[in-house]
Amino acid sequence: MIYFDVRSIRIADDGLKQQLIEKGLAKVDDLKGEVVTTALFRRYMEDYLAKREDVNAQMPLLVRQLEATQAGVPMELYSSCVRKTGFLTSMPWLTSSNMSMPMPTSSA
Repeated sequence: MIYFDVRSIRIADDGLKQQLIEKGLAKVDDLKGEVVTTALFRRYMEDYLAKREDVNAQMPLLVRQLEATQAGVPMELYSSCVRKTGFLTSMPWLTSSNMSMPMPTSSA
């Protein structure tokens, strides 16, 4: 589970949207209208996990935002690893239970 600082969650401004498009992290169609930064992160993680070879595409993949707590806004990530040579592939970036990540901000 990843916790986001509530103060870092906002509607993406034009500068942030442009940066995401230029870096290839989002498409213009994904950024139409008002888009909240946590929704952008959730979509990015869904796409990222779905493209990884060590994530089992035959099993459910879930990235969801939960109700805010005193620790922040939690985002849960669920996926299954592919078995390789008798053991589960390690995904150390996904094992931290109390990561706190600020959302990116525009430099505009």
